[in-house]
Amino acid sequence: MVSSSFDKEFPLVIELIAAMPVTTFLIDDETVVLACSDELDVPGRAVEPGCQLTDHVGRTAGRLLKAIRRARRSTFPIHVMLDWAGENAPFTLRRIRDDGTGRPLNVLQSDRSRISLGKLTKDAVETRRLARSLDRARFQNDRLRDEAERLEQKTLTDAKTGLRNEVGFERVLRGDLKSERIGTLAYIDLDGFKAVNDTMGHEAGDHVLRIVAERLSAAIRERDTAARLGGDEFAVWFPDSREDDEAALRARLLESFSAPLSPFDTPSGATPIMIDASIGMAHAPSASATYEALLRIADERMYEDKRRRAEVRAVRTVPKTVLPDLKVVRSCSRN
Repeated sequence: MVSSSFDKEFPLVIELIAAMPVTTFLIDDETVVLACSDELDVPGRAVEPGCQLTDHVGRTAGRLLKAIRRARRSTFPIHVMLDWAGENAPFTLRRIRDDGTGRPLNVLQSDRSRISLGKLTKDAVETRRLARSLDRARFQNDRLRDEAERLEQKTLTDAKTGLRNEVGFERVLRGDLKSERIGTLAYIDLDGFKAVNDTMGHEAGDHVLRIVAERLSAAIRERDTAARLGGDEFAVWFPDSREDDEAALRARLLESFSAPLSPFDTPSGATPIMIDASIGMAHAPSASATYEALLRIADERMYEDKRRRAEVRAVRTVPKTVLPDLKVVRSCSRN
């Protein structure tokens, strides 16, 4: 379609515009439509020669005027996005001149290839952006998970020995009892530890705790759990063991304390340390099915063992008494 006046001035351009397979307009610098293609992207759209195209591009009219001003100073096509066919569509604006009248003209043509490329480019950029964001989120999530695990492990571990602390030990034991897993609990109290602290200092006491922890860890299986409950009290949980295993388990634990601990360096030189242990044992589930009751029974049996061992030591240290000669006694009694 073309205006009758322009038809006489520029017949070649009219012929070219009309044959365009995509929406094409010939406009002047005031956006007046001088000609348009016979095939518009939106059939039935009321765009006729003589109207102003700015009336048909909605809020993007300013973009069209700005593109025209830019085209005046450029020899390259100007790309502009305009409201058209219900979407923000790409157009290409080219500056031309007529056949000698000196009238400046502009060809505005829909560029569907650009919208496909632009959309693909935008999608690719967005995909990469989302992928980077996802990678950052995963990295942060991994860091947070590692930090959470580290903090949880810290709350379950005894700082001096590296064994489970009371909270960590309770969690393991309660979990096994809840699943009705049988096992044996050994409650251990160090004999002579207070004397080490009092005579050699707390640094020596910490040295003892670390050595005891190392020996306990070496004496148990991988599935067993050793813990320091506090002070000089330790515990070991032997899952899947039976009551008739208690003697062997006790012997294994006592063997850990049979040899002197590694010497502790003092100002007066390396001092060997001897530590003994009292042990109380309780079996689950025959002893009890609850953590508290199992621990109480093992604690009571540990103190029984401590009293028994103290009595044995007392007997061993009683000096021998010289008994009188029975013959002399009998002779004196007759007189």
